[in-house]
Amino acid sequence: MENSAVAPIVANGYYFSFVPLVGGLLIAVLAEVWRRGIQLRDDDGLA
Repeated sequence: MENSAVAPIVANGYYFSFVPLVGGLLIAVLAEVWRRGIQLRDDDGLA
């Protein structure tokens, strides 16, 4: 790819982003907190 005509256009560098990992972890934590809140509410008979 270094010698081709599209080399300046194509991004061939590798990088790792933690944004999807952090986003997924945040969604999982929020879902667990939500689930436990619903469970506690059901246990108290408030639903």
